Amino acid sequence: MLQLIEFIGNHWLLSGAFTATLILLITNELKRGGRSISCQELVHLMNREKAVVIDLRPAKEFSQGHIQGAINIPYTQFQDRISDLEKHRQKPIVLTCKLGQHSGGAGNSLRKAGFLNISRLSGGLNNWQLSNLPVVKS
Repeated sequence: MLQLIEFIGNHWLLSGAFTATLILLITNELKRGGRSISCQELVHLMNREKAVVIDLRPAKEFSQGHIQGAINIPYTQFQDRISDLEKHRQKPIVLTCKLGQHSGGAGNSLRKAGFLNISRLSGGLNNWQLSNLPVVKS
């Protein structure tokens, strides 16, 4: 511990730059429309907290395989359908898409609409399937 204090004292500029970078990374992550969660965290949220999974992929991709219980709201329609989620406002909401590229934007829209408990599945459905977790077809 003394070595850390001595290092900070001797390298205050480097320590300050590291702290600023860390703050910027945390701020950026929070602006991305919710925290990023792993597949295991999603399973936990679904089982213990009755999380609602919103799949942002087009309907055709959704019908070829999706997470059990997921609600399909394609990203291109998301702004117009946020009101469909009002009944889930108090539950954790987890956004997913094919690779995770659209969930941040949808999360920001939900945040602006007053939703608070929003997460994004890291790597999207692609990561879910690579983890050998089940999908259902409709």
